[in-house]
Amino acid sequence: MAGIRFTEVQSRPTEFLDLTSLTLDEFQQLVPPFEAAFHAHMAAWRLDGKPRTARRFAVYTNCPLPTPEDRLFFPHSTRFSGNVLSSSRLS
Repeated sequence: MAGIRFTEVQSRPTEFLDLTSLTLDEFQQLVPPFEAAFHAHMAAWRLDGKPRTARRFAVYTNCPLPTPEDRLFFPHSTRFSGNVLSSSRLS
C-alpha cells in the first residue's frame, strides 16, 4: 500500500497534527474505542456493504492496514491531496 503509515509520522508531532488535526495523545485515546467499533461492524458486515453470513472477519498478516493505529490513521491521512502533504514536509 502506497501512502503514509502511522509509525512514519508518530515521531513528528507537527506533521501528525497537520494530517489528523489531533495530537498524538488525542489520537491514542481514540484507538481503543475505534478498534472496538471497527470489529463490531466487521463482525456483522462485509467490506462490500452486504451482511456477513459465512466467514468471520480476521486481520491477515499481509493486511495493508495491520495495526489499529493504521486503520484509524488511514482515513485521516488520505483526505489530503499530495500537494498538501508535499508542501507540509518542506517547512
